[in-house]
Amino acid sequence: MLLRSTLLRSALLSLLLCSPTLFYGQKSGIKPRPDPRHYPVAHQVATATLAAAQLPAKQVRRSFASDLWKDYVVVEIGVFPKSQLRLSRGDFLLRIKGEADVIRPLEPETIAATITEKKQKNLDVNPVVGVRWESGPNPNDPGYYNGQNQGSRVNTTAGATVGVSEKEKSRQALEAERKAIIAELLSKSLPEGTVTEPVAGYLYFPAPTDKPPAYELEFDGSGSVILSLPSPRQ
Repeated sequence: MLLRSTLLRSALLSLLLCSPTLFYGQKSGIKPRPDPRHYPVAHQVATATLAAAQLPAKQVRRSFASDLWKDYVVVEIGVFPKSQLRLSRGDFLLRIKGEADVIRPLEPETIAATITEKKQKNLDVNPVVGVRWESGPNPNDPGYYNGQNQGSRVNTTAGATVGVSEKEKSRQALEAERKAIIAELLSKSLPEGTVTEPVAGYLYFPAPTDKPPAYELEFDGSGSVILSLPSPRQ
């Protein structure tokens, strides 16, 4: 477990160091599939064909160094414009089939903050055990009140300390990891802006339940459509 955590952190830091331009306007997205029919579901709107696929948890674990697979639903979106199209990630909503509540996609900054805040609360601490030799009666011993407890004994105390320098190093490492998570998620996010050629990318939604339900993806941009997402093969 420690080895896997170290490898993940190394991968994230490498991504941050090797791809600093991701924070300065580099285009996001992944390579679109050759045709909308290569996605599990597709639908035409006025100015484009929209296609989508929900990633199975195993694929999320393989595709991302960031720890997304437990708490997030990752949806791959392919957009094939017929003409100029203004695209925004906020145009897409997710909902559980049969329910009215919608789930909005999260920005990479929000996801990175959530992941690192959880780790911040679990910074390593060093347990401390103290040993104290005592003699005489022990008030906690049942024999104390009838004079039977007159011997010696060993008492222990427990606590924890955290070195200031170690905690500061941990905070610095978490901050570097936060930036690396943002860089990774941005690099694969669905592009935004005016598009005239096919584009693709991921949207990240908070998972509303531990058990993966059936989802619908709603697009309310240039035209309105609801795509019923087939359950991914695990």
